[in-house]
Amino acid sequence: QMHESESFEKVAAAREHGDHGVDIRLTVRRYAWHMLGTAGNWFLFDIVFYANGLFNGDVTSIINLGFEGRKEITVKGLLIVMMMLPGYFVGVAF
Repeated sequence: QMHESESFEKVAAAREHGDHGVDIRLTVRRYAWHMLGTAGNWFLFDIVFYANGLFNGDVTSIINLGFEGRKEITVKGLLIVMMMLPGYFVGVAF
């Protein structure tokens, strides 16, 4: 039979006595920096992503590739995505 860890034994004993709760204060204290870092990164990502979408038309209106209609929109969209990719790679690397 496999040996259970000490923390598992404590939780199992507490649950046998009807304690199924989680102390939210301890959880927040333990993971506060993780939650703040995650929320901050998503906030910055949203700002950058929204700005790229907001100014997409301004940037692509300058570019003339010789296409028309849906093909022009598709190519310009792909071009914007290709411009954004290096920033994502740098963000992941650091």
